[in-house]
Amino acid sequence: MSWKSRRRHEATSFYAGDSLEMDRRSYSFVFQRKQRSSLVQFIKGRSYSLWTITSAVICSFLLYQSLSRSESNDGGYDTAPISVWNHNHYASKDSSFRERNLLIAQVGQSRPFAEVASRPNRAYARRWGWDYLLHTGEEDACSTVQVLNHILTHQEEKGQARAPYDAVLFLSPDAIITDQDYQFLALLPTEKLVAANIANSKVFVWNLNHVHSLDLARQWLESGEGSFASCDMESLWAAIETTVAGEIANTIQPLQLSETAGLVEPRLIKFLPQNAEQSFPETMGLLEGIADSVCYRYYPTCEVL
Repeated sequence: MSWKSRRRHEATSFYAGDSLEMDRRSYSFVFQRKQRSSLVQFIKGRSYSLWTITSAVICSFLLYQSLSRSESNDGGYDTAPISVWNHNHYASKDSSFRERNLLIAQVGQSRPFAEVASRPNRAYARRWGWDYLLHTGEEDACSTVQVLNHILTHQEEKGQARAPYDAVLFLSPDAIITDQDYQFLALLPTEKLVAANIANSKVFVWNLNHVHSLDLARQWLESGEGSFASCDMESLWAAIETTVAGEIANTIQPLQLSETAGLVEPRLIKFLPQNAEQSFPETMGLLEGIADSVCYRYYPTCEVL
């Protein structure tokens, strides 16, 4: 073999070996990259699975706590009494449409119901420039009458207070104002003491300026004291008959109320029927549906609270 042929053969072998070495390195790099990619995907998959399992465990724990709390507390959360005020008396600049000042008081034992119902009720109070009071947690059957006496005593002591009220619209924890355009002072003429239904005390309007307002409120509270007594509407009727025997017709304004349908006056206020045989989650779902439908109808009044 000549020296030229030998040089050509060596160069060919050199480049072939170099190419083979490069192919090996490229294959090794691609293999390592695939290994890293598979490892990353594996770690991501494990992380996602771990996050999913952790979230499911946390949600299950919270749901168990909620159900245990509602079952052990008859559908309520914390039973400690609370009072929350929303002052809207000076919120409205145009008060020419309002001659009397109304306080909306939602009073009762069931706080979960009241928290759901308060959303559209607070929106109504803000729209009309009226104050709203949420008082829940009292186990006493006379809590509504106690709040009434407290308001009357406070206004009598303060005289011209910050916002002297002319009347109070009392709502049970499950009562929801469904007609946000209606002025509820129209239910109570100025010469009447109370607009109510003797068969149900879930909704009534009390005239704070009536001549017998304070005396009858105190008698109503006293009639409910005792182990088997309750501050129901029949007790109020008895107190009215004792105090103003010949003026019952001029003292009480009948309020149309349907216990079976849960309505006060045609579709002004809706509440849960007394004989409804439903579990607590089903009742809460029904109440939330009513509140959401009212807020949707009068959007965005509930969203600016």
